[in-house]
Amino acid sequence: MLIQTVFRSFRTMFAPNFFSLFLKMSFITVAVFSVFMVALTAFTINLHLFGDGSEATFANIGVSIVAFVISWLLLPTLVPLIAAFFQETIADRIEAVEYPEYSPPAIQRPLAKELWEDTKFVLFLIFINILMLPTFILGIGAIAYFFVNSYFVGREFFETAAARHVGREEAKRLRKNNSFLVLFGGSAIVVLSITPLLNFTAPFIGVALMVHLFHGLHKPAQVVLPAR
Repeated sequence: MLIQTVFRSFRTMFAPNFFSLFLKMSFITVAVFSVFMVALTAFTINLHLFGDGSEATFANIGVSIVAFVISWLLLPTLVPLIAAFFQETIADRIEAVEYPEYSPPAIQRPLAKELWEDTKFVLFLIFINILMLPTFILGIGAIAYFFVNSYFVGREFFETAAARHVGREEAKRLRKNNSFLVLFGGSAIVVLSITPLLNFTAPFIGVALMVHLFHGLHKPAQVVLPAR
């Protein structure tokens, strides 16, 4: 089911009625990622932490390279916020075509509220990632980074997809009952986010993947179909 869901999400991305939306989302993703990485790296360069002079120049260049790497590693934290602008549209189109019994969703959430929630989540996840930086020195950073981001990104995308139909509390219960599947979905999004040339697909795939995952789960009888 896991691999099939991933491939199904990629097929959705290239479907005729989704491809234009995917291109628009990809352009915004590339722009946001680029601005974020350039801004963080430029900010570090302008600090001149080691002063001036030839030796200080090399030191500052080293720090700038580290800043670039850190900004790259923070890219998964931005994916939910980018996706927030399109997640309702993507989910609506997928469900209208492939899960018509769930279209329209039982619960509508205002875009402003979604953006605020996703902004708070992004800031929280950036903070968590900064706290994890010392673990790279200890040699366990890559493992900690991968699992922590996979958990939080997967949780955010899945609960957002499920809450459209069953509400936040039931979405949390479904996520906990299917924690491995959600973690796998989150890991796929994180891998895409940090892979060059594929990272621009991460927001779209993140939404599509979790919509397909939610509808593929065995759900309690009372939430198989939303109340109308």
